[in-house]
Amino acid sequence: MRSVALVFAGGALGSLARYLLSLALPGLWPVFVVNTVGSFLLGLLLGWLGPQGPDDTLRLLLGTGFLGGFTTYSALALDVAEVGLAGGPVLGLAVAVGSAALGFLAALLGFAVAGNRREMSA
Repeated sequence: MRSVALVFAGGALGSLARYLLSLALPGLWPVFVVNTVGSFLLGLLLGWLGPQGPDDTLRLLLGTGFLGGFTTYSALALDVAEVGLAGGPVLGLAVAVGSAALGFLAALLGFAVAGNRREMSA
């Protein structure tokens, strides 16, 4: 039950942070900011924590919970669909690919900043 409570509490706060950011930023910016910043922070957190250990409090609270609630695929998918409907499929695809690419690069940067560079294997 402790693990569930940590994920629940972190997820509630992360979702609230994403909502507040969407109110503060106009247009498409919330999608890019949330996904890029969230990817960086998740890479930083997991790079800093290292391999999974016996006490996963921070991983559950901040990683799975807060950052899981802050960056969600469903929010990205909805925003991309709305952009695609309003601006055409090319713009929708550009937002989807751009968000994924920025998230990937931000996560790598987070690992590098944390000093725990992991090899990416194909």
